[in-house]
Amino acid sequence: MRNRSVRALLVAFTAIGLLLGSTPANAASVSWEDEEGDATYFFVVPGTPNEKAFDITTVTLASDGTNFTYEAVVPEMTEGHPSPAYGYFFRLYFTVAGTEFYFRVGEWQGGEHFEFRGPGDTAVECKDCTGVIDREGKRVVATAPLSSLTEVLKAGEYADAAPGEEVTAPEVISQRYITATLTADIAAAPEGTAFTL
Repeated sequence: MRNRSVRALLVAFTAIGLLLGSTPANAASVSWEDEEGDATYFFVVPGTPNEKAFDITTVTLASDGTNFTYEAVVPEMTEGHPSPAYGYFFRLYFTVAGTEFYFRVGEWQGGEHFEFRGPGDTAVECKDCTGVIDREGKRVVATAPLSSLTEVLKAGEYADAAPGEEVTAPEVISQRYITATLTADIAAAPEGTAFTL
């Protein structure tokens, strides 16, 4: 779970031009593989049987110069709700200026659920941010306009950050929702993984 290799680029990109209203010069992504067969039935306990319906294998963070996209692939994602559970829950974490944020994407009380959350696990407004569980693509995807993230980061009550800030410590957690959310897999990036908003 914690032993994984970098699969693709660890590339820094700058979106300051976009955030100031000009055309972005480039786009980039960072991706890593998580160990297969390490998703557990109810709790993350080494040596327990793999629960493949929750097994994250690849995580990618990317920017096309307009949007920040965070994706986790679960090759054995079920077509319906995984059993036993009412649905999936994913938490896609990242840290900016020492402050942790995350996208919460799941199925809760019979419907889809999405929130962008910040310090103290509080909901933070993020205009036009989205999160979906894509069963056809076997993945969960959260997307945020860079302009919206900039507004969040400029808000002093959340983080002392600015455009061009480095994103670090990305990590995705897959969970099953029963009456609580129980963690099955943790896909943390290799140490030192980062890129720039």
